[in-house]
Amino acid sequence: ALAFLNGNGYNNMKESYYTIENNIVTINFAYVQNGVICYTDLIKVKVALDNGDILGMESKGYLNSHTYSHSHKATKRLFKPNLQKQKIVLDGTTQTAYVCTSCIKSGKAVRPAVK
Repeated sequence: ALAFLNGNGYNNMKESYYTIENNIVTINFAYVQNGVICYTDLIKVKVALDNGDILGMESKGYLNSHTYSHSHKATKRLFKPNLQKQKIVLDGTTQTAYVCTSCIKSGKAVRPAVK
């Protein structure tokens, strides 16, 4: 997996952790800069355990953090969560809270029933 990343231009990566599920290992690589591991700049590579084929790659965290201007000046971007104020049911009571939109879409933030 590391050779795959190096071959595709993702250098200075270090394996941080992995998970195994359904005969597929998902290896998370973190970017290393001046000896410091940047865990926010993750790349996930899925590898088949039976034959070693690369099944997928996700580099959203890495690409969001490594942007270059026209003059090739490297900058780090800060991404804040998209929070919405919403009434939710928490421990059986209705409360107002700030909830991320991905939690709203996935159904993790349950809205109270309409009376």
